[in-house]
Amino acid sequence: MRSDQTLDPAGTHQPDTSRQLHRIGIRDWLRVLVQSARDLNASNALEWSAALSFYALLSLFPLLLLGMVVASYFVDANWATSRATELLGEFLPRGEFEIEEIVTAALAERRRTGVISLAVFLIAGRRVLGALTKALNLVSDVDEQSDPVGRQIGVELALLLGLVCVTLLALAAHPLGDLLQNTLQVVPGPDGLLLLVINGVVRVALLLAVFTLVYAYVPRGERLWRPAFTGAAVATMLFLMAQGVYAVVIDPLWSSLNLVYGPLAIAALLLSWGWYVALITLAGGALASHVKVMILENKSGQLAEQQHVG
Repeated sequence: MRSDQTLDPAGTHQPDTSRQLHRIGIRDWLRVLVQSARDLNASNALEWSAALSFYALLSLFPLLLLGMVVASYFVDANWATSRATELLGEFLPRGEFEIEEIVTAALAERRRTGVISLAVFLIAGRRVLGALTKALNLVSDVDEQSDPVGRQIGVELALLLGLVCVTLLALAAHPLGDLLQNTLQVVPGPDGLLLLVINGVVRVALLLAVFTLVYAYVPRGERLWRPAFTGAAVATMLFLMAQGVYAVVIDPLWSSLNLVYGPLAIAALLLSWGWYVALITLAGGALASHVKVMILENKSGQLAEQQHVG
């Protein structure tokens, strides 16, 4: 599908007579950014991000444990645990070691853990997917904020399937990385640096693909590839910037967090991280929608506000 074609549920392509994004001036981009921030605040994005973070934390561990329980019947449990911990370590600011301890202890009682994890995930997991769908509708130019039941279930199932596929791809990247490292050992040069660059590119590509697909298909109404990719690029950049900031400040702040929250410090950290990730997800969605309305459709900020703030 070309970037100048719209996405509609019927699967037909409608030509887009929009302007070229690379020819837009800085003043127009600033106008879009300011209006996006205003409408994002008016849509209670901060509160929605808190709700998404809460539901995500509740469903993260059950989903992780459920996946590890299933995987332990097919592969070595220790291998699956270490791979999952490495994967989480690439996207979480801290806590992978604590998570590894929880997973290891839970796998010792995997039958009971699997049943409980499935029950909790069916409740909390569906809530976070449903809340994400509704929140993206709130920050996007949609005619109706609420999805029909059929579409809501379909979107939630698609999000769940996409999450599983991305997780499997990310897990598969580690063995491929090991194979690549072994191959590079016979080639002269700094193979460690090259492997680090490749891993970074893969991680960025996964983030960019996930954000783009979410912005293109989750919100109701007509979506365009180019605005979706623009919002995804900004969200990916904000995610990587935040990860870098957390990596720098987390060690000096960790002792203070332990004093304030005690054993709940890791939960507080994961909640704050989840809140920020949810916020940049909504911010990217809002930007994608405003780029479509204000630049490609050439509408004013007032009209954009009317379309985004119910």
